[in-house]
Amino acid sequence: MAIDRGLLSREDLVEVGELVEASRAGRSRPDEVTVYRSVGVAAQDAAAALCVLSAARERGLGVDVDL
Repeated sequence: MAIDRGLLSREDLVEVGELVEASRAGRSRPDEVTVYRSVGVAAQDAAAALCVLSAARERGLGVDVDL
């Protein structure tokens, strides 16, 4: 929808695998926004969640919740 609305172009999209293998760059400035679109691959979702969790813990961000 963001592409259809002119908010993003196809060139703005980067696959998670491209970031992991460093063939494409991710964000270059802190004010840029990252949007993760899950495609239903559980292993990919778990890996993305681990990256986000690790980055948050390194920065002292977030709240631990007991479930």
